[in-house]
Amino acid sequence: MLREELIAAVQSLNDVPEEVARAVYQELLGVRDNEKWTSLLRGQYSRTVPGEATKKTIRLIDFLDPANNTFTVTNQFKVKAEKTRIADIVVYINGIPLVVIEAKSPLAPKDKTGEAFDQIKQYERDIPRLFYSNLFSMVTDGVHVLYGATGAPAAYWGAWKDPWPRQREEFGNALEPGPILPAGTSAIARSAGPFCGL
Repeated sequence: MLREELIAAVQSLNDVPEEVARAVYQELLGVRDNEKWTSLLRGQYSRTVPGEATKKTIRLIDFLDPANNTFTVTNQFKVKAEKTRIADIVVYINGIPLVVIEAKSPLAPKDKTGEAFDQIKQYERDIPRLFYSNLFSMVTDGVHVLYGATGAPAAYWGAWKDPWPRQREEFGNALEPGPILPAGTSAIARSAGPFCGL
């Protein structure tokens, strides 16, 4: 997680003091279950706040007004662990890593998405903390794009359908053309994550 971004977002979205936001950050560091993270992202998280009689629901993402969120995309994100790995692209909302993307060169003479998929699986194994809060991962060779849930085998990954030449406004909802960032990512977190219906 991007500590300062998350702390600032928790403060502004929930109107809580900095010490509460820092305590939220510390609690979230201990969450190591993807399903639990999905619940937290959907607003199923509350804690005691000084001066309030009852526990307060803590929002990590503002689904009603996405402009209130901070969207960050990193390039070549290095994660130090027993085996240090470098993810090509990581998409964060309010400092929380939600999408990991592995990209291969489009100049290769053959489809490289299989190689990219193997790297995502290697990252899931070697740097699992990057995937605790992950909604989905993507692989691309610049021509083909696939996406799937954390831990899902290749058979459960789907092709990202390019909606071009249609415009976003022509679709009935944010998910219809695929998880277009950032609207689609926040829509997935809200309603159609890997644990929807639970």
